[in-house]
Amino acid sequence: MTTSTLDATRPALKTRTSRELAARAYTIALPFLFLVLALLIFPNPLTPFGMVGVLAILAVRWFAFGSPFPKTKINGLLLVFLTFFAFGLIISAKQDTAWMIASYALGGILVFVSIVDRADNTTHLLAAMGVMVLLGALFAFGAPFAAQWSGATGFNFSELTTRYFPLLARPSNVNNVAGAIEVAVPFALALIAAQRKPWNIVGAFALAPLLLMLVLLQSRGAWLAVLMGLVVYATLYRRWILPFVPLVLLGGLYLNNAFGDPFPTQAIGGETREVVTLGDRTAIWQEAARVWLRSPLVGIGVNGFAAYGAPIVGFDTGEYELRGNHAHNVLIQVTLDTGIIGGIAFAGMIAVALLAAWRVYRRAEIHSTERALAIGLLSAFAIILTHGLFDTIFWGFKAGIFLWGTLAFALQTDVLEALEV
Repeated sequence: MTTSTLDATRPALKTRTSRELAARAYTIALPFLFLVLALLIFPNPLTPFGMVGVLAILAVRWFAFGSPFPKTKINGLLLVFLTFFAFGLIISAKQDTAWMIASYALGGILVFVSIVDRADNTTHLLAAMGVMVLLGALFAFGAPFAAQWSGATGFNFSELTTRYFPLLARPSNVNNVAGAIEVAVPFALALIAAQRKPWNIVGAFALAPLLLMLVLLQSRGAWLAVLMGLVVYATLYRRWILPFVPLVLLGGLYLNNAFGDPFPTQAIGGETREVVTLGDRTAIWQEAARVWLRSPLVGIGVNGFAAYGAPIVGFDTGEYELRGNHAHNVLIQVTLDTGIIGGIAFAGMIAVALLAAWRVYRRAEIHSTERALAIGLLSAFAIILTHGLFDTIFWGFKAGIFLWGTLAFALQTDVLEALEV
């Protein structure tokens, strides 16, 4: 080989070596991922470092593998959604809360990318789901210190953490905390049904605190969602339960409308002016449609409803103009934030992932690990869609990481199961 040939090959070898080093750094950066995720989903003065961190991780991946995102069936939809979301951030009239929503979204995307990249076989997929279940259990154990128990003042340990640990995020609404727990329930059931150690033990260990804290938090939206998820879960094993699915939904709607007052533990501290009834949400959705017409194509900006929306909702004490709120429906909220195109892309990502989980359920053998995972994922989608129908828990809050995790698990389970067929 001549000197000129060697000189010509050196830049290529140097580039290949750099990419190999970047790929190795990306592979072993898992502890750093957890740190970045914590900074993103617990907004605090250090959160900007988390945003820089996730952008750095995606940049390293881009350099190492030629793309910031792994190849999935929703990449095109994801690109469209992120484009309109970025524009929504720029035009937002509520920049302070808009960037907080962006931090949650970046955390969810980091979870999505990490799961797809690392769950390259069934064993790693179970491990990733086990980590998500443990994360849900951590939320459950931390709920007394993170939830804003506005009624049950005896549980309000979050006041202590805010006082003595000012870097921690402000206390969260109990509905938001419950949303960060509920999706972990079908994940835990899937791990138990898969019967693969040690993750079946992890699922069994986590299930009790998850259910116990959901009961204590007394979030009616979470209760209805989990109940619907459990009915779907049981139906996929025993199809004769299917007729009970609409009955559960109708029964939950009736109870939500009939018992408009707060539940006992929420009412200990006295009456609270909180949107609780279906009629209130209907008024909010009508107001959302009105403000969406301001800019239907690109939306009114991230969290724009808090700036422009002023629905008139009814309480026992009379009518009340609700300001600074959200749309109480995840798809409506996303469409307001990102426009009709962004909303369609967001719904499309969920639909593609849902169909992927359904394909695995139909193809996989009855007692296989893949079928157990598919049933858990379909139950998780039932929870997300049910709770998302009446609230925005999975957009702009900590629970959003479980939505993105569910998308990743569904898409990757479909890929792995298809390879085994």
